[in-house]
Amino acid sequence: MLYRRCDRVEIQDCKVIPGDHVTAQHRLVTLDLAIMVTQKQIEKRQGLKRIKWFKLKYPEKKMEFKERVLNELEPQIIDVEDWWNRSSGVILRVAREVLGESTGKIIENKETWWFNEEVQQKTQLKKEAKKKHEQTREEADRVAYKQCNKEAKTAVAIAKAEAYDQLYNELETKEGQGKIFRLAKQRNKSTRDITHIRQMKDENGKVIRKESDIVERWKQYFEHLLNKENERLIHGSGDPNHGMVRDISKDEVELSLKKMKSGKAPCPDMLPVEAWKALGDEGVHILSASTRAQP
Repeated sequence: MLYRRCDRVEIQDCKVIPGDHVTAQHRLVTLDLAIMVTQKQIEKRQGLKRIKWFKLKYPEKKMEFKERVLNELEPQIIDVEDWWNRSSGVILRVAREVLGESTGKIIENKETWWFNEEVQQKTQLKKEAKKKHEQTREEADRVAYKQCNKEAKTAVAIAKAEAYDQLYNELETKEGQGKIFRLAKQRNKSTRDITHIRQMKDENGKVIRKESDIVERWKQYFEHLLNKENERLIHGSGDPNHGMVRDISKDEVELSLKKMKSGKAPCPDMLPVEAWKALGDEGVHILSASTRAQP
């Protein structure tokens, strides 16, 4: 029986019961534990739901998104800030309805050491069938996906059972005993979350584990990091330009959009550059008009 060193306080007694062998080279071992049961509820971790902006590369999705956004946007701009807030809400809502959102599920590390070639093929066919069903939403594709999913589950169950049977047979030998420690280390490593923070220390050095406390701690850290004023050396005064300043032209807006790369982090209003590129010339006209409407 394997136990972490830090959890040895829970062990009360451990002994071997003499008698007939349970299996070859093994005797019955009993272990008494004293585990404290708490009523603490484990918080279910949920990731962020993200809009699938990558679907704008499909012509039909891009055309539907463009038509719906242009039909719902307000053509007249009176107050720029108020118009921008309402317009960004319209674009995000249309994007969720047309492009869809991710599930927000956190990817967990799964054991794949027992995967064979058949399981990999069945799993790949299931993924392709699911992708096709999500694109078409037809009944025939849904039935095909259900069938592929059923076959993949059957192949996984058979391969897993065969792999564990072989593993248990190997553990009876002297060479196979080392696999017990390797499996224990692997499972212990899989419980460690390398993509999300489970615990951290606050400003007083106290360990915090709640998701809300961790988010608040990160907020305090970045507020102090980005808002701290440093000494600055000013080389002269910036006199205002009293001459005529031209408005931002449509060509300048179009050139700026072309220089911006797709797939980058969006601005605070969560609108990526892909959304404005999908609107084409109409989007360039809207952006240039919003710059001219500023006071």
